Amino acid sequence: MIRIIKSVYSSIKKAVYGDPEIRKLAKKHKRLFHFIRERFVRRDEFGLHFTVGITATVIFVVLFFSILQDYLRFDPLVQADLRILNLLQIFRTPKFINVMLFITNLGKWEIVFLGAFFVAFLLVLKRLYRYAIALIALISVSEVVIWILKHLIERPRPPLVNAVLPSDGFSFPSGHSFMGVVFYGFLVYLALKLSRGKLIKVLAVIGGLAVIFLIGFSRIYLGVHWPSDVLASYAAGGALLAAVITIIEARITAAKEKKEVKQTATTSRFFIALLGVFLFMLWTMYAGYFFTTHTIIKQSGITEEYTAIDSANIGEDIFRYLPRASEDITGGAMEPIDIIVVGGYDALAKSFNDAGWLLTDPITFQSSWRMAKAAFSGAKYPQAPGIPSFWNTRTNDFAFEKTVDGSARERSHIHFWKTSFTIDNKPIWVATAHFDKTLKGGILSKFFPIHTIDPAIDKERDKVKNELMATGDVESIEKIKIVEPTLGSNQAGDQFFTDGYAYVIFLKS
Repeated sequence: MIRIIKSVYSSIKKAVYGDPEIRKLAKKHKRLFHFIRERFVRRDEFGLHFTVGITATVIFVVLFFSILQDYLRFDPLVQADLRILNLLQIFRTPKFINVMLFITNLGKWEIVFLGAFFVAFLLVLKRLYRYAIALIALISVSEVVIWILKHLIERPRPPLVNAVLPSDGFSFPSGHSFMGVVFYGFLVYLALKLSRGKLIKVLAVIGGLAVIFLIGFSRIYLGVHWPSDVLASYAAGGALLAAVITIIEARITAAKEKKEVKQTATTSRFFIALLGVFLFMLWTMYAGYFFTTHTIIKQSGITEEYTAIDSANIGEDIFRYLPRASEDITGGAMEPIDIIVVGGYDALAKSFNDAGWLLTDPITFQSSWRMAKAAFSGAKYPQAPGIPSFWNTRTNDFAFEKTVDGSARERSHIHFWKTSFTIDNKPIWVATAHFDKTLKGGILSKFFPIHTIDPAIDKERDKVKNELMATGDVESIEKIKIVEPTLGSNQAGDQFFTDGYAYVIFLKS
């Protein structure tokens, strides 16, 4: 990285100083140009390493305060937090939860401190005192910084009743993610600095980045942190790590300039390597023990509370405090609600099945893989899952579809959300309907169906109404106005237009 920056600087230097006007300016302001030139000298204590380190630190600090500002102003990044959490819950499985639980523990302070102590001990045996002191100081300062930031900002934890880990204290920033950046990031730095093998360096970078990313992802997946908490932790932890590495490099460069005698390790390299393997195994065993003794929260059913409303005011009562349209990831309005069903789930499922619609498979890793294979091969998959849609920050509870040829290339789609309202003890569901069609043209479309929606979404709404009426399962239908006539677009940028009306379909018991 330093070589690339130095090469770029040399090219810029040649281009700049080749200009006679720049040369005149350089002669006029010799001190300024000398100061700038010295900042890119590799062997100077405050040269190239220092410039790169300070630049990286400032970038991370600015990024952290940008995320903090988004939180304080409730900008789109923060508005997406709860929707991302709700989306990831779709992919929860017992096995993957256990994997994420083990990974999240790698950022736990007990495990990080033990690992830092072992690494520092090995560094002392190699007489690399500067690195050992820096590592212990880095981990200790990180804990203090995390505590200060949490208590200054005081952001509550995500209000998810089905979070799978117990969590207390404040949420911003994520302590696990912060510690993951500084500890595993420092290990990557040590590997790059002390290792001679290129393969080891490459594996260290890939492995370190993977662990750092997965620790942050696990905090979101397990429902104990907002996504913006993790991003802020990456920024703050990156700033502290960059600052510490910059100080180390500056001291090393200064020592070389003074020609200080480098102390060599008296302990044999073989013994240190053997001890390192033993300590790593011990650390891994402790991480495994920690995993087995810290269990997840037993999931309890959510107690649903319903509000009874009158059928004459159904539109006004439902949408008085709830959105009238589906939402994108940041909460922006998309397709207006155009189907409202009054009836139990069994009655709803029966009516759509009688009309020839199929319940889509839930989105899992397996169904997503099957969907991908069917898309490439053109195989039949009439219950292929679709992209989740949001309403009131929640992903749709389920969806029905009716394909044209049994594949996922062209299909009618309707997403349903359960509301907290009832009429005569019958639950009320809201939905959006549209028709997915394959986008024609382009190389990708020959191998993979790139969907766009039919812009006339009212046609799909009318189709749903007519097909349900034909089943004989419908008791009555009303038409109410939800929004004004609208020309809009969905999250993919596909445009649609609608007259703004919705059908209220009362199903027979």
